[in-house]
Amino acid sequence: MYMTNDEKYLKKRVGNRNPYGVPEGYFERLTPELMQRLPEYPERKLNIVEPKFGSKVRPIIMRMRPLLYTAASLLIATFCIAVYFDSKDADNTQQLSIQTETSDAYYDEVADYAMVDNYDIYACLTSDY
Repeated sequence: MYMTNDEKYLKKRVGNRNPYGVPEGYFERLTPELMQRLPEYPERKLNIVEPKFGSKVRPIIMRMRPLLYTAASLLIATFCIAVYFDSKDADNTQQLSIQTETSDAYYDEVADYAMVDNYDIYACLTSDY
C-alpha cells in the first residue's frame, strides 16, 4: 500500500483509534431535549378507514385502468380497420373505373376489327341459335 508523507504523519500522530467521539449519554438525552424544543400542537385524529382483511383500497383511476386500456385498444383497432377498408375501397373503385374504360375501349376495337355495327349486334342478340 502506497502512502504519502501526510498520511504517514497522520497515522503516526493519531494511530488506528477513532479521532471522533460522542459525549457519554448523548443519544439518551437527545430525544427528550428535541421534544422540549418543539412547539406544542394539538394532536389531530386522522380519519383512516381500515380496509377489510385481504382487500386493497385503490383509487378509482387505478381500478379503471384495465377498462381504459381495453377501450383504447378497441379504438385503435377500429381506426386501423376503417383506414384499411377505406384504402382498399379506393383501390377497388379506381381499378373498376380503369376496367370499365378498358372494357369499353376493348369492345369498340373488337367491333371495328370484325366490322360489326349496332344492327348486326342487335340481330345477333335477338336471334335464336
